[in-house]
Amino acid sequence: MNWKLMEGKFGNEERERLCDFIKTSDRFTNGPLVREFEKIWSEWVGSKNSSMTNSGASGNYLSTAILKHIKGKGEVIVPSLGWSTDISSLIQLGLTPVFVDINPQNLCMDESAFENAITSNTIGVVLIHTLGFNGLSENIINICKKINYF
Repeated sequence: MNWKLMEGKFGNEERERLCDFIKTSDRFTNGPLVREFEKIWSEWVGSKNSSMTNSGASGNYLSTAILKHIKGKGEVIVPSLGWSTDISSLIQLGLTPVFVDINPQNLCMDESAFENAITSNTIGVVLIHTLGFNGLSENIINICKKINYF
């Protein structure tokens, strides 16, 4: 198999917009273009609010901190294949990662293993879209609805 991990997706238009942004913005992290993007992104995903972060790791940490603030301590189900930053925030914030097997067809969390791992101590789940494969399925959504995660 010859799967490309990543290839260039930026064309000249994207490069020109990025250059214009760098030339004209005095605030890269929370300027007007970032706030505009957050608004558009929120509408696209159907969320009331969104907040840009400098990295996925920071986003994971913020999401985990919010989860802990709302639910308290507990276990969070995580697929056994992912990145260290997918679980480091759980550990840093005193939550317990519970690893479950993956489905070798899509390298994402096995749905049956996920459902079997849920206990009364489970307060959340981390979905990892490994190598661009979609880790979210209708079955996972239905399991989450059944246990009031949505």
